[in-house]
Amino acid sequence: MIELSVLVLPDRDPAAFVADVRAAEALGVRTVWTYDHLSGGRLEIGVGAGAEGADAAVLGDPPRSRAERAGRFAEWLGLLDHLLTHDVSTVRGPRYSAVEARQMPGCLQRPRVPLTVAATGPRAMALAARHGQAWVTYGAYRRQDEPEGWFAALEEQGRGLDAALDAAGRPRAAPRRIAQVALDMTWPFESPDRYADFAGRLRDAGFHELTLHWPRPDDARGMPSGALDLVAATHQSSRRASRKAER
Repeated sequence: MIELSVLVLPDRDPAAFVADVRAAEALGVRTVWTYDHLSGGRLEIGVGAGAEGADAAVLGDPPRSRAERAGRFAEWLGLLDHLLTHDVSTVRGPRYSAVEARQMPGCLQRPRVPLTVAATGPRAMALAARHGQAWVTYGAYRRQDEPEGWFAALEEQGRGLDAALDAAGRPRAAPRRIAQVALDMTWPFESPDRYADFAGRLRDAGFHELTLHWPRPDDARGMPSGALDLVAATHQSSRRASRKAER
């Protein structure tokens, strides 16, 4: 099945994100609740620590080290999960706090909207194992765009997630596994056979979904515009084959 998603929204204090309607940041509460209800319970939230450079600069923030971003993300995600699963919350942390933050009526999906957690290293993997209904990765932190290196990195990360899930006491099959194709990766789209092999190897490696960047006309990054029909045809053919096998 082909789906669309929206990427990327700025980091906000979770208390503001789901704040009580009486709070100054009242607009934030509607972000989660309204979209979850309007979508009939189909909303998913993707979260991650972000990357160096543009992810900080776009908000006017100073550059942060990988360790600092990881620490902020761990606290942010823990508070967000807590707020979305409790009617009233008071939590005080070193960076983020919530005082008598109320959820009414709360998410349509229970116990909360699903979280897709981006993770490439052990610390973030632990967060994905603890909080995520899905895990997404684009491969190695220091990217390997060469095909065999990219697949090897994803397979190693998959084993890392398995270990994190074991430590968290969750089944290895609990979160969906999503492979993100980086903006500058073009080799999967060189031919229909190449893309079909690419998608098949991801499936064999235990990934349930793959995500592609929509073509960006301003800088020619993302999936090549000429590959749209190729991608759609490959997945439609795969889906027909799966349905036929189920009969």
